[in-house]
Amino acid sequence: MGQEMVVDGEMILPYGYIQVGFKTRMLSKTGEYAMRAVIHLAQHPDQWPMPGGRIAQEAGIPAKYLAKVLGDLVRAGVLSSSRGKLGGFAMARSPKRTRLIDVLGPFEPPDARRCPFGNRECSDENPCLAHHRWKKVAAGEQDFFRKTSIYDVSFASPTRTKRQRKNVIAKRKSGGVGRLTSKQRVHRQKKNH
Repeated sequence: MGQEMVVDGEMILPYGYIQVGFKTRMLSKTGEYAMRAVIHLAQHPDQWPMPGGRIAQEAGIPAKYLAKVLGDLVRAGVLSSSRGKLGGFAMARSPKRTRLIDVLGPFEPPDARRCPFGNRECSDENPCLAHHRWKKVAAGEQDFFRKTSIYDVSFASPTRTKRQRKNVIAKRKSGGVGRLTSKQRVHRQKKNH
């Protein structure tokens, strides 16, 4: 193909998709590593700037590969960096203001869409049999990346069912179990600021 690379034994195809057997992944390893690194930084703001080697170790990413990814994220304005003994990386903007598309942009071109069946010539002008349906899926994926912040995926709490929410509200009103702990109140205060 010419532009493919092999990372961790998997072939990275152009436009950020990895072909593993018959499976096609949504993100390339590069995109996945970028997301993991940025999420790790977002979850540890009190430890900024964080050295790249530490990010690699704690997030489970190959250090040599991550160095290039972090450099690309700095050039894209997602991260900032500082040199020296106390240097490292930090978020350039708040995790609430940093969208997934910002992190993936340098590695996963937003307009790049590969045919899930591997057809090189699949396009609006020359569609495969599933093109129009797949185009809607890809548009939904891009919408998710545009609307979702790093904060949303770093600190999201599990969603409750309607019945579970009603039970919690009823318990709180009655003064019984379900009151917020001091730790939960602190987290809620931080979330609202």
